This record gives sequence, structure tokens and C-alpha cells, in this order.
Amino acid sequence: MVRLVATSRALPALTELNLGESGLTDAGVRALANQAVGLDVLSEIDLGAAPGGREPGGISDDAARELALSPRLPALTQVARSIEHHVYAEGAREGTDEIEIRRDDGRVVRSVIDHFVWP
Repeated sequence: MVRLVATSRALPALTELNLGESGLTDAGVRALANQAVGLDVLSEIDLGAAPGGREPGGISDDAARELALSPRLPALTQVARSIEHHVYAEGAREGTDEIEIRRDDGRVVRSVIDHFVWP
């Protein structure tokens, strides 16, 4: 599905994309970073889970960074992921971590990880 979105050219006005429940993997993120066409105004993308939560897997920091730096997504300003913690897990907390990734063109993309605690 991600490859179809990345290469379709049918979504030129798309500004936000939520792939949180899509089962996206690092390979899918890299396909989006390397094959995207016609997503020139996409500014925010939610990739779903990051590693370290109650669900196995998640989109790695490296894949999220590759997406943030992609010249194929020139308007991108935010790449979001989330971590769901078990309520009694070590390090469980709520809050947001944010880092800035500076692109070659000088623009900054915010990489955001939202932390949630679930029973």
C-alpha cells in the first residue's frame, strides 16, 4: 500500500498522512523516502509505533531519519511515531520526545515520539 501511495501521483494536495495502523515496516518507510513522487506538499506523516513499546517491532530511528532527509518530500516538517508502554513497565511514562533533523536545504524536520501508558 505504501508503495502505491508513494508512486501514484494521484495525491498532489495531500498534506498529512497517517500510516499508524498500516503495519508499516522500515522497508516501507525507505520505499516512501526513495520512491515518493507527487507528494510535494506533504508536511506531516505519522509512521505508527517506534521500537521499545508493548508491541514488537516499530519504525527505527534510522528509517525515520532517512524519511525526514528525503529530497522527494520537500515540504515535510514532521515525522511522528509513538510508543505504548505497559503501565508497570520499567521506564513507562507519558510525554513527548522531539528532535530536530536539519536537511541539506537548511529546513528542519521535527522527529516526534509520543509516549503513552496503557494498562
